[in-house]
Amino acid sequence: MSDAEYEVRNVLEARARLGEGPVWDEMTQTLFWVDIYNHRVHQFFPERESSRSFDVGEVVGSLAVIDPQTLLLALRHQLARLDLATGEVERLITVEEGKPRNRLNDGKCDSRGRFWIGSMSREEGEAALYRYDPDGSLHVMETGLTISNGLGWSPDGKTFYLTDSPEKTIYAYDFDAA
Repeated sequence: MSDAEYEVRNVLEARARLGEGPVWDEMTQTLFWVDIYNHRVHQFFPERESSRSFDVGEVVGSLAVIDPQTLLLALRHQLARLDLATGEVERLITVEEGKPRNRLNDGKCDSRGRFWIGSMSREEGEAALYRYDPDGSLHVMETGLTISNGLGWSPDGKTFYLTDSPEKTIYAYDFDAA
């Protein structure tokens, strides 16, 4: 950080139980985030300092922006679309159906629009990392995780990072977006 001074102020009383996964949408100039245990997706409009939220009916771990009217959600065991105009949730694909103690957790989109989503488990080594492609296909990318968290890429896009929280480990993978 530089020596510049910044003003920090509260712009929204969100009252989230477990607010996570902020995603800034350049197209709409709004901020999205999830309230995992209150089953809500929030959208904040900084220009007018107002917000709205959507009850998605179950635990929601993370989200990605598809277009100005649609979000991709990581629900407990499913990926789903949220229509921002209607609030309707359309379930797309089931993930880890045979692992009732797991749920989907942190997720991020790469530069090609693929959604990378990790699961979390109460049992050591029972979670995984998945990649959901725009064509609707789901790929297992890594196994043996416990709580997949902190997904991200290096500024040059050549390294993918993944945290396994209880293991206190950050993994760095060579990454080729092609």
